[in-house]
Amino acid sequence: MLFTEHRLWRGTVGFFAGLILAATLGAPALATGYSEGPEPGLADAPDLQVPAADFLRPAVKETSGSGTAASAPTAAPAPGRRVQPARPAADPGTRIALRPGDLDLMAHLVQAEAGDEPYAGKVAVAAVVINRVQSGRFPDSVRGVIFEPDAFEPVSNGWFWNPPTSSAYAAARDALRGWDPSGGALFFFAPAKTANAFVWSRPVIVQIGNHIFSR
Repeated sequence: MLFTEHRLWRGTVGFFAGLILAATLGAPALATGYSEGPEPGLADAPDLQVPAADFLRPAVKETSGSGTAASAPTAAPAPGRRVQPARPAADPGTRIALRPGDLDLMAHLVQAEAGDEPYAGKVAVAAVVINRVQSGRFPDSVRGVIFEPDAFEPVSNGWFWNPPTSSAYAAARDALRGWDPSGGALFFFAPAKTANAFVWSRPVIVQIGNHIFSR
């Protein structure tokens, strides 16, 4: 009996001693299933934030060559920024009413007169055609202005019919949409190539590249 009570007393003392030692060393309280601090691996995980709209927006499929790949959705244009779609030649937003073939004629003239000029010089040549149409002093159509006798040398010598580049077409469109680097000019000439007294007598507005633009 005394032996059994002695063993029970020693076991109880050992049990409480073990609890005190565990608390002192910071061992986790496994009996309750609780551990202090975050779970391993989660404390260092990045904070991932995905806009809700991205879950709702389908990926866009783009075809390149023979393969098809998914691409990220295209961002919407910035507020206030106008996206200019391709427009037909007779777009009412142009400075003048166009007739079939007018854009081609203007691009041919730009190429023949300003093929080697800076882009602003190309647009300025196209703008001169438009300014003449609107002036009341010249024919009231693109075709009439371009084919007016002796108005443009390339029409007389045949250079006019060389095929225009994409840059010449772009310059004609920009002029039709309102860009006029010539400042309202009705005439232009290359000072290094002409001694014509009439063109030299006109009030000069601006020089762009090798051309002087005047009223």
